Amino acid sequence: MKQILLSFIFAILLSITAFSQNYDTGIGLRGGNSYRSGFAYGITIKKFVSQTNAIEAILALRYKGIGITGLYEIHTTAFGVPELQLYYGFGAHLGFWDDNRRDYEPLFNDDTETVAGIDGIIGLEYTIKEIPFSISVDYHPYVNIIRYYGLQGTAAISIRFLF
Repeated sequence: MKQILLSFIFAILLSITAFSQNYDTGIGLRGGNSYRSGFAYGITIKKFVSQTNAIEAILALRYKGIGITGLYEIHTTAFGVPELQLYYGFGAHLGFWDDNRRDYEPLFNDDTETVAGIDGIIGLEYTIKEIPFSISVDYHPYVNIIRYYGLQGTAAISIRFLF
């Protein structure tokens, strides 16, 4: 009897987590705003590595420079709607910019600033399989460990094409 009950519970838990993933890979655009950093935009790529876990890379353009962020995210169904996912996670970033650079000058020169730090993320994502696209809204706080210390954050919207 115990084995049947345990098997039944395991099957239910497996079926619940199976509905967490709505796609395999998505690539798209991201745009947002931050109190300290101003407007930022870029490219986002998200890849599910399991039913509930994904990795996301964000290439952002701001400060007359570039930044790359890598995140590990945990997804779960939100409000009982299978297409709506709550996600949260953590990661790291590395950025290069030059506030004094003119648009025609190369980015990497003697005045280039480098920053690195740790990141968090929390958001909601809605998947439209028929199109196939997803749209997400998130808050992405981060702390610079190298250069320009302090807590900052970006609220953003991402739209991804799904594979």
